[in-house]
Amino acid sequence: MNTIKNTSDLTTGLVFTVLGLTFTILSDWSAFGTAVRMGPSFFPIILGCLLVVIGVACLLRSLKVEDVGLTPIARKAILLIPLSVVFFGLVVRGLGFVPAVAGVTILSFTASSRFRLGTALIAATVLVVFTSAVFIYGLKLPLPLFGEWLGN
Repeated sequence: MNTIKNTSDLTTGLVFTVLGLTFTILSDWSAFGTAVRMGPSFFPIILGCLLVVIGVACLLRSLKVEDVGLTPIARKAILLIPLSVVFFGLVVRGLGFVPAVAGVTILSFTASSRFRLGTALIAATVLVVFTSAVFIYGLKLPLPLFGEWLGN
């Protein structure tokens, strides 16, 4: 029999598995629907099943991978990631979609200890093009590409 090598993964796996099973069992399966016509239970059931899969993977990992101990808290990331989301919400209408997405990307990248401006600018460009194509042109969200704060 295998012994537990990583109690953090064991705990995480148990929490995910229990939450996933709870979502899945307590959902109204009669209102599931189909992938094309989703019912109100579709998302909780799918989410529950995914949580169970992730939980089982963590449980299996707890048997194989040694615990490396606690890592230092990334205080910079804890501050900058939520701040970038708030930044996006505050400026998307005034600055426009393109500067808001670029700003949130660059601000998020600065949370990393391995921050490189060139990499952040490339990622921002790719994300601006992709998200503009999906949300502005594909889904037709009523957001300006460049906002009134920039004279548009």
